[in-house]
Amino acid sequence: MSDEARPIVIVDDDPDHAVFARLVMHRVAPEAELTVLMDPRSLDELAEAPWGALVFLDRMLDGLDVIPAIGRLHA
Repeated sequence: MSDEARPIVIVDDDPDHAVFARLVMHRVAPEAELTVLMDPRSLDELAEAPWGALVFLDRMLDGLDVIPAIGRLHA
């Protein structure tokens, strides 16, 4: 594995959770590229995340279960 930090993507529609997760990830891996997506429609943007990115995904976005959407991202 490379010495470079993996990119990190946080997807959460709750602003407090997103900010907290961002602060924690920045402290744990300050050198990592960090992206925060807060719009439930951002699952489309998630498909463009860098290969090998560590993704923290809220299970419920805007009241919808995102598990079925994960399968579509891999298709």
